[in-house]
Amino acid sequence: MTPVPRALTILDPTSLVGREVAERVAESFPDVRRVFFHTGHEEEHLITDVAGAASLVPPLVDLDELSGSLAIVLTQKLPPALAVSLATWLRANPSGTVLDVSGTSIAPKDSLTVLGAADLGSGARWLRLPDPTLAGTTHFLRALAPTAPSEAHVTLISPASTFGPAALEELAAQGATRLSGRRPPRPTLLPTVLAFDLTSGAEERRASLEGQLSALVPAVAVHVHLLDAGVFHGHLATVSVRCDNCPGRDRIRDLLRRSEIIRLAKTTELPRPSDAVGNRDVTCMGLRVDRPWISAVLLADGHRLLAVEPVIELLSALLMPRAGQSWS
Repeated sequence: MTPVPRALTILDPTSLVGREVAERVAESFPDVRRVFFHTGHEEEHLITDVAGAASLVPPLVDLDELSGSLAIVLTQKLPPALAVSLATWLRANPSGTVLDVSGTSIAPKDSLTVLGAADLGSGARWLRLPDPTLAGTTHFLRALAPTAPSEAHVTLISPASTFGPAALEELAAQGATRLSGRRPPRPTLLPTVLAFDLTSGAEERRASLEGQLSALVPAVAVHVHLLDAGVFHGHLATVSVRCDNCPGRDRIRDLLRRSEIIRLAKTTELPRPSDAVGNRDVTCMGLRVDRPWISAVLLADGHRLLAVEPVIELLSALLMPRAGQSWS
C-alpha cells in the first residue's frame, strides 16, 4: 500500500472515545486526511458518522497500512495479540507520533505519560494519555502545586463505560434483571454484577492508575484505591492531600479558581457523576482544609478531559509547532 503523507490515523473510531476523537479531529483539522481502522474481531468493514458524513472503517489486517501516518491515535484497549504486534511494529517504524488514549497503554515503558502539550519534551514520539478515571485528581493536584503537596490518598470511582460501550448494555440488562427479582447471569464484560452495587477494582488496574498518577505528579507520594461502580458514565474521586505549605481555605479556593479546568460547586449543588458527562471541567465540591490536609470530592467526564481535549491539543502542537518547539 502506498503511504499517504500527512495522514492522521485513528484506530477504533466507533469506540466510546474514538467517536468523540474523530469528530473533534474533523472539526479542528478539516484539511488533514483522516484514516480509520478497527481492531475488533469482525472481518467486515464498519461505518461511522463523522462530521455529518459516513466514513468507512476497514479492519486493521496489515500493520504496514499504518505507514505514512503523521500520528496514530489508539482509542481503546486492543486484543492482547494485536497489542504485542503493534508495539513491535511501532518500535520498528518510529517515524510517526503515537497518541495512546486507550487507558491501558500497549507499552508503558516506551511511553511518555502526558496531560497536554506543556508536558512534551524534545524527541517525544510515543505519548500516553492517562486513564480517564484520573481526570479530576490530576487537575486538582496540579492546581495545588504552589502549596507543595507531598502526599495524596485517592479513592477513584470507575463507571461501567471503562469497560466499553457494550458493557453499558450489560449493566442495563443487569439492572432490569435485578428489578424483576431474578439473578443476573454471569457478566462477560463487567468484572462482576454491578447494577445497584460496587466492588473493589482489579489490583493490576489499581497499580497502573497509581503509577500513571505518580508519573504526572512525581513530587507527590500517591496512594490509590479503586472501586468499580454500577454507574454508566462520569468519574468521581475523593482526594485528601497533605501540603507542606498549606495556606488557609480562601487561598486554596483562589488557587483552584485560577485553574482553567476546575469549577467550585455551589453549596446548594448536589452534582452526580452523570452531570459531568459532556462537560470540559472538573467540579470540586465538599472542599475542606484541615491543615496540613486538603480534601475534596471531584467530578469529571474523564473521557473528554483526559482523551478528547488533550489529543486535539497534542495534534495542534504536532501540526503547528510553536517557535522553538521540536518533536524530532
